[in-house]
Amino acid sequence: TNVPGFSAFNDSSTLATWLHDSGYKTALIGKYLNRYSPTSTNPYIPPGWDWFQAFRGNPGYYSYSLTNYVNGVNGTSVSYGTKESDYSTDVLAGKAVDFINATESNDAQPFFLYFSVNAPHNPSTPANRHSTAYSSIAPHRPPSFNEQDVSDKPSWIKSLSLLTSSQISTIDANRKNELRTLLAVDEAIETVKNTLQAKGELDNTVIIFLGSDNGFHWGEHRIRTGKQSPYEEA
Repeated sequence: TNVPGFSAFNDSSTLATWLHDSGYKTALIGKYLNRYSPTSTNPYIPPGWDWFQAFRGNPGYYSYSLTNYVNGVNGTSVSYGTKESDYSTDVLAGKAVDFINATESNDAQPFFLYFSVNAPHNPSTPANRHSTAYSSIAPHRPPSFNEQDVSDKPSWIKSLSLLTSSQISTIDANRKNELRTLLAVDEAIETVKNTLQAKGELDNTVIIFLGSDNGFHWGEHRIRTGKQSPYEEA
């Protein structure tokens, strides 16, 4: 579960340790686990990772810290602020490229990169360059949106009031920002792909895209927000 998260995870035998023991260079860049929040100058590094540049505490788009462990050097955390260049998706993409370039100095060694961004997690903050994207996108209005007749629904849905115009406006704005945050992810994936191509490794690399671990409500069944219902949207 989200709590305790990190402290409950047995990391002694993972994909990282299996691949590392088989000769792979390994890197985790981005989010590791909920509640990974080391405070010491020598932060805990899970076994199996040669590079471990993970969010410390809650991930964010701005004003966050990363553990900076590279090639066995147990570095202290690096903090980022609110400058445009601090946008986390871009920062993480740059570190992913650095890992690929560094690892390819030994072309014979295979590598494994786990790249895990914060987007589109709320509060969804797009990069400045994407702040007006999707401004004219059609609103999300499936038949279940702000459902008028909930007589066939369970009692907890029946107890929900119809969405107000203000609530609907907030849903629409949040949806746009969630989509906007993903544009930087698209660019990050393109950057990684282009780096692999430049290194002559694109055709020798398996790229696995893992979708989000949950969906999110945008007003379906009168549910304003969230991810903890049994409906397919969540």
